[in-house]
Amino acid sequence: MILRRLQYVVSHFKTSRSTNQTLRLNSSLLKNFYQQSSKDAVLIRGHNVYVLPWESNVVFLNTIREPIPWMISLYYYSRYGDGNRAMGNTVDDTSFDECVARNLSYCVPKLFQYLKYFCGESPVCRSHDALSTSKSNFDSFLVVGLTEEFRSFIQLIDILLPDVYGGILAVYDQNVKQLHNRTRTKKKQGPLEETIRKLKERRDVQIMYEFYNFVKRKFHRLHRCVLGED
Repeated sequence: MILRRLQYVVSHFKTSRSTNQTLRLNSSLLKNFYQQSSKDAVLIRGHNVYVLPWESNVVFLNTIREPIPWMISLYYYSRYGDGNRAMGNTVDDTSFDECVARNLSYCVPKLFQYLKYFCGESPVCRSHDALSTSKSNFDSFLVVGLTEEFRSFIQLIDILLPDVYGGILAVYDQNVKQLHNRTRTKKKQGPLEETIRKLKERRDVQIMYEFYNFVKRKFHRLHRCVLGED
């Protein structure tokens, strides 16, 4: 919505293919779209796994969410949707807390689902070694923001990419309430302390938090530097 307010034509990659097919096609789809587009600035938006920059003037941006809130939103969104999309009635009304307490297999997403946007398509990205690869790839991004501090992310890209995002902070501030209403996950419940404790004992969740905290430190440092607060 914000990009359209800035009068951009938005191309959003979306596929119904399996995960493996999507991974194989992801890099070539992005490159082909970029090469066939005009020589003017092109914005490519979508949930795409990490690909190596193929030209020096390609700028990557991303955001990341704290792992446990991300899991909870994903869990309830897959059942009930949000203000943009209704997922239909579900016969499974198990809460996230109940799901974790019963050790059901679908409660916690795989580590790959959290790191794929930073690790990429390599087989290593499906192992615990995905953490080091994701950290190595981090420098390919101009900015990686935090969903919890989204306005600060918008503020940075407004400053750092004025030819593309100039004025986006003002547009965001004018539409923030509408955006929150449209993207708020339905029927989402906060987790119990026992749920948080149990999740944080898991090695895969610990790896997610290690990467999240790595990004958080980098983001706060960049924000202070750009705004002259260091």
